[in-house]
Amino acid sequence: MPIPRPLLVAGALLAAALSGGSTAAYRSGNDVHGILAAEVSGRSAVRGVLPAFVKSSEYPYDSSPGYSHKLQGVAHDSSHWYMTNRAKLWKIPAHRDLGVPESWSKSARIPSQLRGYNHLGDLDYHDGRLYVPLEGAAPAIGVFDSDLNYITHALLPNALDAPWCAINPADGHLYTSSFRTGVVRRYRMSWTGNSLALTEVASITLRDSAGEPLTLGRVQGGAFSDRGHLYLVSDLNGQGIKGFDLETGRQRVDIPVQFESDEELEGIDLWDLDGGQVPGIDGQIHLQMIDHDWWSDDDFFFKHYRVTEAALKPHL
Repeated sequence: MPIPRPLLVAGALLAAALSGGSTAAYRSGNDVHGILAAEVSGRSAVRGVLPAFVKSSEYPYDSSPGYSHKLQGVAHDSSHWYMTNRAKLWKIPAHRDLGVPESWSKSARIPSQLRGYNHLGDLDYHDGRLYVPLEGAAPAIGVFDSDLNYITHALLPNALDAPWCAINPADGHLYTSSFRTGVVRRYRMSWTGNSLALTEVASITLRDSAGEPLTLGRVQGGAFSDRGHLYLVSDLNGQGIKGFDLETGRQRVDIPVQFESDEELEGIDLWDLDGGQVPGIDGQIHLQMIDHDWWSDDDFFFKHYRVTEAALKPHL
């Protein structure tokens, strides 16, 4: 009796999930940093298959388009990118070329209501609002509308710093961590009119793929997939992007990134851009890197990673 096609497909996906990892070497067409290696494995017994990734492109590449100096973070809505420098927010239409000077449509400095803060971290967009981690005074989350207008801010209980924040679409909670950390903190958001209060409700221990406690250094960015998997950026040479299943805290994705001593990994965003809707950019994971230039604006490198099997995009 022939095996029904749905069972064949399910079997193929299961085999892919249970197979071991492999290492893929790749080179961008103009990548003078040489061949980078990325482990393209991921599996989860709890929430299903986590996909494998490969670097698909890098654009802008070694560019100074006017918004890249001391770049810190990136997020998006359906039609715009949002980026942070240390002290400035940027709104950039997605249809514009990110490598072209003056591609942005609007920018805003840290407002007077946030006097005392001097550092904006890796931000997130959720339900019409921008959530921006604030450092310089007591760590907090600043909230802005999509036109970069200040709404409010709320202190982060039990936080010593706030390099990134992201809202998990699976539970509606805000997450963040310290710059060096072995845990991710979960906060409940309580809105009263335009006032926000944050209450810590959980602290999730990060673990390696074997289940052992894991400490990450120089955590610069974080973003969630629609499925609720968390992707963090560790700005240590050879570390890079780490993907976690937060139901277990285990690392399920590892994308190492090699870079030079004067370069720095920054924010991360998840957005499926394989449809060609954004000039020069494809893939699903987008990682910022800057090259520090003390005599001019920092150079911007935007690294893009694609799921190797399109059928597994829903498992991102």
